[in-house]
Amino acid sequence: HYDKDAGSRTIWSYLEFVLDEGFSVKFLGDNFYPHEPYLTEMQQKGIEVIYGAWYAAHWEKWLEQVGAQIDYVLLSRAHISIRYLGPLRQHTKAKLLFYGHDLTSRSKEREYNLTGNCASLEAINKWRQMEETVFQNVDVSYYPSGDEILYLKERHPLLVAKALPPYVFKRPAKENYASTQSSRSGLLFVGGFIHPPNIDAMLWFVGKVWPEIHIRFPQLHLTIAGSNPPPEILQLAGDLIAVTGYVSDEKLTEL
Repeated sequence: HYDKDAGSRTIWSYLEFVLDEGFSVKFLGDNFYPHEPYLTEMQQKGIEVIYGAWYAAHWEKWLEQVGAQIDYVLLSRAHISIRYLGPLRQHTKAKLLFYGHDLTSRSKEREYNLTGNCASLEAINKWRQMEETVFQNVDVSYYPSGDEILYLKERHPLLVAKALPPYVFKRPAKENYASTQSSRSGLLFVGGFIHPPNIDAMLWFVGKVWPEIHIRFPQLHLTIAGSNPPPEILQLAGDLIAVTGYVSDEKLTEL
């Protein structure tokens, strides 16, 4: 769902990248549901999408049949990847690449350090076990942040882990920013609010930083764009703050 959250856009970006590099691509979404318009868009790009009730029940049989054709597998998210590791090793000779998006055990650990919420301790252990199981069973692990890679290297010195940029851009922006600066105004935050740190980020920003900005720039406008804003984010809207909720790519470009 490339227009709903950053992780999905990352995967979409790399799907397009490997297609451009000449690979034949198969896409298996963990719930096997034919989400539209994404299913049709992928198929029109030439991606074979594995979906439907039969594949949901028999994906391992399918994997056994096509395994010899697969050279690389890009796994996404630890809690999703974990059930596919054994069958992938059994039925393919593929290099297994894991893209973690966010080192969740570390995020939960930082949350616990801030809040002291004991429920976070259970989550830390749960996520750490899942992530480490994946690390031990793939050939390379990728995360978007160099900080996360350094953290992993400290904990697992022999781990093959590398920083990988979230997005691949085919071409630079058409316009140079400086040449259009005079026609721009305001501040824009973009983030999906299913991801809890984005909620914390905007509550902190509007509560602590925005008042300081407002003193210096009293007419400045803030737009908070992104899907699934909860009530506490919606309540931030006012004369100088707009909360848009989900926006299309076309609207995002306009913003």
